[in-house]
Amino acid sequence: MDPLKQRNDRRLLCPCLREKLEKLEALLDFPITVYETIRSKELQAHYLEIGASWTIRSLHLPQPPRGLALAFDAAPSSYLTLKAWNPLGPLWLAYGEAGESLGLTWGGRWRRRDKPHLQLSRCECPPEALLRPILHLGGGTVSNEGVAAGSL
Repeated sequence: MDPLKQRNDRRLLCPCLREKLEKLEALLDFPITVYETIRSKELQAHYLEIGASWTIRSLHLPQPPRGLALAFDAAPSSYLTLKAWNPLGPLWLAYGEAGESLGLTWGGRWRRRDKPHLQLSRCECPPEALLRPILHLGGGTVSNEGVAAGSL
């Protein structure tokens, strides 16, 4: 797989974050498009290089304990065809506040605003959930050790 390819596969979000994403979509009265979930180290380094990210420790990178992402980027679907995705549009605040109501951190509050970004600071999966196998990017399963190195 191309390490610089953006991925939006929801199965690569930690189950606790995936559940919050589903609740977020139910809370909102407008559709959103999730355009990025997990990132490879190479893609994160590329984003740093071009100024699209400001940290090497992004929660889009595979995170313990399962090697899945604890962050996603999404946008109000109706904004995707507008110039710069309508950065002053009112749906961004509704999106961010709804995410915050679910315990997520919204990048729209940061000094360097990142309105599409929502994240969990740590995995909130119950311990017993960590013992179940997860779906692997290639279609198989991976144990609770996480995604194999280099598989992204």
